Amino acid sequence: MEQREISRFVPSIRRLLCGASLLALSLAGPAMAGEGGGSHDPTGAESFFAGFTPPQGGGYLVSHLNWYSANRLNDGNGDRNRAVKKFDLDATAYIARFGYIFNDVKVLGGNLGTQAIVPLVNLSVSVNGMKDSDFGFGDIMLDPVYLTWHLGALNMVLAPELTVPTGSYKRTALANVGRNYTSLSGVFSVTYLAGPVDLSIKARYNHNYTNKDGAFSGINPTGADYRSGDEIAADFAIGYNISQSFEIGAQGYWVKQIEDDEIKGNAAANAILQTALDGNRGQLFAFGPGVRYAWNGIQFIGAWQHEFVAENMPQGDRFWLKAAFSF
Repeated sequence: MEQREISRFVPSIRRLLCGASLLALSLAGPAMAGEGGGSHDPTGAESFFAGFTPPQGGGYLVSHLNWYSANRLNDGNGDRNRAVKKFDLDATAYIARFGYIFNDVKVLGGNLGTQAIVPLVNLSVSVNGMKDSDFGFGDIMLDPVYLTWHLGALNMVLAPELTVPTGSYKRTALANVGRNYTSLSGVFSVTYLAGPVDLSIKARYNHNYTNKDGAFSGINPTGADYRSGDEIAADFAIGYNISQSFEIGAQGYWVKQIEDDEIKGNAAANAILQTALDGNRGQLFAFGPGVRYAWNGIQFIGAWQHEFVAENMPQGDRFWLKAAFSF
């Protein structure tokens, strides 16, 4: 079977809006500046061969094209928010992931690697007649070091990941490609090859630090410091390799916020956030078909992910085209 490198990043564009419950309580002015349930989580980027890296070592590049579209914003129960009469979110992103694996450096029996992930994002948002857009480089993700193992049918990647606030951000804007805070994540990816069957999962924990320039919104009218709660997430896939170069299957993702959001420096606003809005916790579940094709040493992946569950989040569809090669 040919070796494959699948990437681990997608900018969380569909999460660049605050939760639906905030809109239900919105006041004059923008109420959706990228907090209240937003995240740096690269949701849905992994699918087939999530635990693989180039076993021969050296450099690699993974290029992604991602499209996301949503026309509904849900409340905390997963229902369409009645306060939002019209909602449209469209995002297109190109993401480049550059990495290098040092095959002559062994740690705990695995190979040492390093990588950087750079997104370029075009985002447009329309809510109840308010419109905004943003274009530019998003927040960069860095894996200064990671470990990868190839143990026969079992392949694994373990990585700490740092997301730094390099993307553009305006606290008065409706749409932002940057989030203006740092996140630290732990990532563990596994692929097990049971004959022609590919079983893959990527598990992730995201710890978010505070946005010191909180977005002005209905729930945060003074723009106080805002911290989005920590999350757990999983991308998963099951595929069948018809041949060494062609694989079909199903893949998806699940994200659950396990901590409440917090507004710091404004006790009254934070009390509303914690009580009336139940901490504005978000949850997502998506599923859809995928395909992989290998040609001339390049691995191509196409995928469609439909969000069946969305709480305090937009609900829509995501499409992927990826290409990965080593050099």
